[in-house]
Amino acid sequence: MNEILEALLPEGAVVPSSFETVGHIAHLNLRDEHLPYKKLIAQVVLDKNRPKIQTVVNKVESIQNEYRTMQLEVLAGNNSLVATVMENGIRFHVDLAAV
Repeated sequence: MNEILEALLPEGAVVPSSFETVGHIAHLNLRDEHLPYKKLIAQVVLDKNRPKIQTVVNKVESIQNEYRTMQLEVLAGNNSLVATVMENGIRFHVDLAAV
């Protein structure tokens, strides 16, 4: 994935190299310098991690409220922010838009 992004992003740009996953959702924390290329970066993440990853999101702003929730922007894939996570044999349905 890094090689593809290095070829697509402007020369000298820092390549985002990691993301968190929750179920089928990849969660990016892009820097300001990446924002002009956010859709391109998200599409590469989606294409290189299918079928496990079906949605790619980015945090829109810093977490500043009492409940530490964050606003997410869907950058690629389907718009579903409800993920199914299996932990210790228990299946959880988590709505990332609400947590």
